[in-house]
Amino acid sequence: MNTKPTFGAKFFALVGVGVLTLILALTSWFTTTEGHIYYVQNKLTGGTEVYAEPGIHLKVPGFTAVSTYKAVATIDMTTAEAANFTRNLNPVDVQYADTYTGAVPMTFRFRLPTDPEVFRQLHKDYRGYANLVDSLLVNTSINAAVVTATQYTGEEFFQGGVNAYKARMEDQLRNGLYVTKREQVTIKDTGYAAVSSTNADANKVEVTERLVTKNVIQLDKDGQPRRQENPLAAYGIQVTQV
Repeated sequence: MNTKPTFGAKFFALVGVGVLTLILALTSWFTTTEGHIYYVQNKLTGGTEVYAEPGIHLKVPGFTAVSTYKAVATIDMTTAEAANFTRNLNPVDVQYADTYTGAVPMTFRFRLPTDPEVFRQLHKDYRGYANLVDSLLVNTSINAAVVTATQYTGEEFFQGGVNAYKARMEDQLRNGLYVTKREQVTIKDTGYAAVSSTNADANKVEVTERLVTKNVIQLDKDGQPRRQENPLAAYGIQVTQV
Protein backbone atom coordinates (compact mmCIF):
# COMPACT_ATOMS: atom_id res chain seq x y z
CA MET A 1 0.00 0.00 0.00
CA ASN A 2 1.45 3.39 -1.07
CA THR A 3 1.46 5.86 1.92
CA LYS A 4 3.61 8.49 0.23
CA PRO A 5 2.13 12.01 0.82
CA THR A 6 0.42 13.53 -2.19
CA PHE A 7 1.47 16.82 -3.71
CA GLY A 8 -1.62 18.49 -2.23
CA ALA A 9 -0.81 17.29 1.27
CA LYS A 10 2.75 18.55 0.98
CA PHE A 11 1.55 21.91 -0.29
CA PHE A 12 -0.88 22.46 2.59
CA ALA A 13 1.77 21.33 5.10
CA LEU A 14 4.22 23.86 3.71
CA VAL A 15 1.55 26.57 3.81
CA GLY A 16 0.77 25.70 7.44
CA VAL A 17 4.45 25.85 8.39
CA GLY A 18 4.80 29.15 6.58
CA VAL A 19 1.78 30.69 8.31
CA LEU A 20 2.98 29.47 11.72
CA THR A 21 6.46 30.86 11.05
CA LEU A 22 4.98 34.20 10.01
CA ILE A 23 2.80 34.38 13.14
CA LEU A 24 5.77 33.60 15.37
CA ALA A 25 7.87 36.20 13.57
CA LEU A 26 5.20 38.89 13.99
CA THR A 27 4.52 38.13 17.66
CA SER A 28 8.11 37.66 18.85
CA TRP A 29 8.86 41.38 19.12
CA PHE A 30 7.23 44.64 20.16
CA THR A 31 8.02 48.34 19.96
CA THR A 32 8.20 50.97 22.68
CA THR A 33 7.35 54.58 21.95
CA GLU A 34 8.35 57.91 23.44
CA GLY A 35 6.21 59.21 26.30
CA HIS A 36 5.40 55.75 27.66
CA ILE A 37 6.89 53.32 30.17
CA TYR A 38 6.55 49.57 29.64
CA TYR A 39 6.58 46.83 32.27
CA VAL A 40 7.34 43.50 30.58
CA GLN A 41 7.06 40.12 32.32
CA ASN A 42 8.20 36.75 30.97
CA LYS A 43 5.63 34.25 32.26
CA LEU A 44 7.96 31.29 31.72
CA THR A 45 10.92 32.57 33.74
CA GLY A 46 9.19 35.23 35.86
CA GLY A 47 11.77 37.78 34.74
CA THR A 48 10.76 41.42 34.26
CA GLU A 49 12.08 44.37 32.31
CA VAL A 50 11.21 48.07 32.35
CA TYR A 51 11.58 50.15 29.19
CA ALA A 52 11.30 53.95 29.17
CA GLU A 53 12.92 54.69 25.80
CA PRO A 54 11.73 54.06 22.21
CA GLY A 55 13.00 50.85 20.65
CA ILE A 56 12.34 47.33 19.39
CA HIS A 57 12.45 44.40 21.84
CA LEU A 58 12.12 40.62 21.62
CA LYS A 59 9.47 38.65 23.54
CA VAL A 60 8.28 35.06 23.90
CA PRO A 61 5.00 34.72 21.92
CA GLY A 62 2.09 33.85 24.18
CA PHE A 63 4.20 33.99 27.33
CA THR A 64 4.99 37.70 27.64
CA ALA A 65 2.77 40.28 29.36
CA VAL A 66 3.32 43.92 28.43
CA SER A 67 1.77 46.64 30.63
CA THR A 68 1.84 50.19 29.26
CA TYR A 69 1.93 53.37 31.37
CA LYS A 70 1.93 56.99 30.25
CA ALA A 71 5.09 58.70 31.49
CA VAL A 72 3.09 61.82 32.43
CA ALA A 73 -0.46 61.73 33.79
CA THR A 74 -2.76 64.76 33.78
CA ILE A 75 -5.73 64.86 36.15
CA ASP A 76 -8.11 67.62 35.05
CA MET A 77 -10.71 68.67 37.61
CA THR A 78 -12.23 71.61 35.77
CA THR A 79 -14.96 69.81 33.84
CA ALA A 80 -16.23 66.30 33.28
CA GLU A 81 -16.46 66.89 29.52
CA ALA A 82 -14.19 64.81 27.32
CA ALA A 83 -10.73 66.25 26.72
CA ASN A 84 -7.25 65.00 26.01
CA PHE A 85 -6.35 64.31 29.63
CA THR A 86 -5.73 61.13 31.61
CA ARG A 87 -8.85 61.82 33.70
CA ASN A 88 -11.58 64.44 33.27
CA LEU A 89 -13.45 65.13 36.51
CA ASN A 90 -15.66 67.79 38.04
CA PRO A 91 -14.16 70.55 40.24
CA VAL A 92 -13.33 69.45 43.77
CA ASP A 93 -15.96 70.20 46.43
CA VAL A 94 -14.25 71.57 49.54
CA GLN A 95 -15.35 72.98 52.89
CA TYR A 96 -13.40 75.73 54.59
CA ALA A 97 -12.81 76.11 58.32
CA ASP A 98 -15.75 78.50 58.76
CA THR A 99 -18.20 76.11 56.98
CA TYR A 100 -18.15 78.01 53.68
CA THR A 101 -18.09 75.57 50.76
CA GLY A 102 -16.85 75.84 47.22
CA ALA A 103 -16.15 73.90 44.05
CA VAL A 104 -12.51 74.55 43.15
CA PRO A 105 -11.35 73.81 39.57
CA MET A 106 -7.78 72.54 39.33
CA THR A 107 -5.41 70.47 37.20
CA PHE A 108 -2.56 68.22 38.32
CA ARG A 109 0.32 66.74 36.31
CA PHE A 110 2.44 63.85 37.57
CA ARG A 111 5.61 62.29 36.13
CA LEU A 112 6.14 58.57 36.76
CA PRO A 113 9.55 57.17 37.75
CA THR A 114 11.86 55.54 35.20
CA ASP A 115 14.11 53.76 37.69
CA PRO A 116 13.49 50.02 37.01
CA GLU A 117 13.51 48.89 40.65
CA VAL A 118 11.17 51.66 41.76
CA PHE A 119 8.85 51.03 38.82
CA ARG A 120 8.74 47.29 39.57
CA GLN A 121 7.45 48.07 43.06
CA LEU A 122 4.91 50.52 41.65
CA HIS A 123 3.57 47.91 39.22
CA LYS A 124 3.54 45.23 41.91
CA ASP A 125 1.37 47.42 44.15
CA TYR A 126 -1.07 48.74 41.50
CA ARG A 127 -0.93 46.13 38.70
CA GLY A 128 -1.76 48.59 35.94
CA TYR A 129 -1.94 52.18 34.78
CA ALA A 130 -5.69 52.73 35.26
CA ASN A 131 -5.60 51.48 38.85
CA LEU A 132 -2.55 53.63 39.61
CA VAL A 133 -4.29 56.76 38.29
CA ASP A 134 -7.60 56.19 40.10
CA SER A 135 -6.33 54.70 43.37
CA LEU A 136 -3.26 56.88 43.93
CA LEU A 137 -3.06 59.97 41.72
CA VAL A 138 -6.73 61.03 41.73
CA ASN A 139 -7.30 60.20 45.40
CA THR A 140 -4.11 61.94 46.52
CA SER A 141 -5.00 65.06 44.52
CA ILE A 142 -8.52 65.29 45.93
CA ASN A 143 -7.27 64.63 49.46
CA ALA A 144 -4.70 67.44 49.22
CA ALA A 145 -7.34 69.87 47.93
CA VAL A 146 -9.84 68.99 50.67
CA VAL A 147 -7.30 69.00 53.51
CA THR A 148 -5.77 72.31 52.41
CA ALA A 149 -9.21 73.96 52.45
CA THR A 150 -9.61 73.15 56.15
CA GLN A 151 -6.52 75.27 56.83
CA TYR A 152 -8.27 78.40 55.49
CA THR A 153 -11.50 80.21 56.13
CA GLY A 154 -13.79 81.00 53.25
CA GLU A 155 -13.17 84.68 53.95
CA GLU A 156 -9.42 84.22 53.49
CA PHE A 157 -9.86 82.23 50.29
CA PHE A 158 -12.38 84.47 48.56
CA GLN A 159 -10.58 87.69 49.48
CA GLY A 160 -7.37 86.96 47.65
CA GLY A 161 -6.09 83.75 49.21
CA VAL A 162 -6.25 81.66 46.04
CA ASN A 163 -2.51 81.86 45.28
CA ALA A 164 -1.59 81.03 48.87
CA TYR A 165 -4.00 78.08 48.79
CA LYS A 166 -2.45 76.82 45.55
CA ALA A 167 1.11 77.14 46.86
CA ARG A 168 0.27 75.36 50.11
CA MET A 169 -1.59 72.56 48.32
CA GLU A 170 1.29 72.06 45.87
CA ASP A 171 3.80 71.96 48.72
CA GLN A 172 1.77 69.29 50.51
CA LEU A 173 1.40 67.21 47.35
CA ARG A 174 5.15 67.25 46.77
CA ASN A 175 6.40 66.91 50.33
CA GLY A 176 3.58 65.38 52.37
CA LEU A 177 0.49 66.71 54.14
CA TYR A 178 1.06 68.94 57.15
CA VAL A 179 0.38 67.61 60.61
CA THR A 180 -2.45 69.83 61.88
CA LYS A 181 -4.44 70.32 65.05
CA ARG A 182 -7.97 71.67 65.30
CA GLU A 183 -7.84 74.89 67.28
CA GLN A 184 -10.15 77.81 67.84
CA VAL A 185 -8.92 81.00 66.19
CA THR A 186 -10.33 84.49 65.98
CA ILE A 187 -11.12 85.77 62.52
CA LYS A 188 -12.31 89.15 61.34
CA ASP A 189 -15.27 89.58 59.02
CA THR A 190 -15.81 92.75 57.02
CA GLY A 191 -19.29 93.71 55.86
CA TYR A 192 -21.99 96.34 55.76
CA ALA A 193 -23.42 97.24 59.12
CA ALA A 194 -27.11 96.55 59.62
CA VAL A 195 -29.34 99.63 59.45
CA SER A 196 -30.88 100.22 62.84
CA SER A 197 -32.02 102.94 65.24
CA THR A 198 -28.35 103.67 65.95
CA ASN A 199 -27.14 103.40 62.34
CA ALA A 200 -28.90 105.15 59.48
CA ASP A 201 -26.02 104.73 57.00
CA ALA A 202 -26.68 101.74 54.70
CA ASN A 203 -23.13 102.01 53.32
CA LYS A 204 -21.37 101.87 56.66
CA VAL A 205 -18.71 99.13 56.79
CA GLU A 206 -17.94 97.37 60.05
CA VAL A 207 -15.42 94.75 61.15
CA THR A 208 -16.60 92.01 63.47
CA GLU A 209 -14.73 89.19 65.18
CA ARG A 210 -15.78 85.60 65.70
CA LEU A 211 -14.29 82.27 66.74
CA VAL A 212 -13.95 79.40 64.27
CA THR A 213 -12.32 75.97 64.58
CA LYS A 214 -9.47 75.73 62.11
CA ASN A 215 -6.81 73.14 61.27
CA VAL A 216 -3.62 74.83 62.43
CA ILE A 217 -0.26 73.60 61.08
CA GLN A 218 2.00 72.12 63.75
CA LEU A 219 5.69 73.09 63.68
CA ASP A 220 8.80 71.16 64.69
CA LYS A 221 11.60 72.45 66.93
CA ASP A 222 13.16 74.26 63.95
CA GLY A 223 9.93 76.06 63.12
CA GLN A 224 9.24 73.93 60.03
CA PRO A 225 5.86 72.28 59.35
CA ARG A 226 5.57 68.72 60.59
CA ARG A 227 4.45 66.36 57.82
CA GLN A 228 2.70 63.08 57.25
CA GLU A 229 4.19 60.41 55.01
CA ASN A 230 3.91 61.31 51.32
CA PRO A 231 2.29 58.41 49.37
CA LEU A 232 3.88 59.62 46.10
CA ALA A 233 7.43 59.69 47.45
CA ALA A 234 7.61 55.92 47.90
CA TYR A 235 7.29 55.51 44.12
CA GLY A 236 9.35 58.50 43.01
CA ILE A 237 6.32 60.17 41.41
CA GLN A 238 6.95 63.86 40.79
CA VAL A 239 4.33 66.62 40.88
CA THR A 240 5.23 68.77 37.88
CA GLN A 241 2.27 71.17 37.81
CA VAL A 242 -0.69 72.26 39.90
